[in-house]
Amino acid sequence: PLSRTLLLLVLLHCSDAFNKVTPKHVALICDGNSRWAEQRNLHPSIGHAKGAEVLTSSIRHLRDRGVEICTFYGFSTENWSRSSTEINAIWTVMERAAMSFYDTAIAENVRVRILGDLDDDRIPTSLRDALTRLEMDSGGRNGHDALQSQADSGESTSTLVTPGGDDLMVCIAI
Repeated sequence: PLSRTLLLLVLLHCSDAFNKVTPKHVALICDGNSRWAEQRNLHPSIGHAKGAEVLTSSIRHLRDRGVEICTFYGFSTENWSRSSTEINAIWTVMERAAMSFYDTAIAENVRVRILGDLDDDRIPTSLRDALTRLEMDSGGRNGHDALQSQADSGESTSTLVTPGGDDLMVCIAI
């Protein structure tokens, strides 16, 4: 849930181990946004929007800490069992987040890589276009096809090709 993401950030900030050794790759599962909203008598779409805000700040925090790769799971097969209204709300939030993150990604050398099937007809064309533009313009595909190859082969994430320098690669699993 959203609270778990915040807890993770607090633990990362306070952890002596994290202060001594920074992991190269951190993965986040976007889970619990609907429950967070329901607990506050809010529409699930508000929970998804809040989750996107937390995710953006998490990406910045991880970059500032020296993490090289951040993978987040934005939409899983289980999400297809949600109502079409909620699925569309998730797509809308993802599209807005991609569009609002675009300038930051370009300006701050954040490479975005999309993992998954963007050719799936159930994903709105406007979202596919926004994610493809973000990935291509941020350099997420340039020279990083090894990332997909390694992920597909089940190779350890500790050996993933990383951007190097001060760059951060953000992988969005959809």
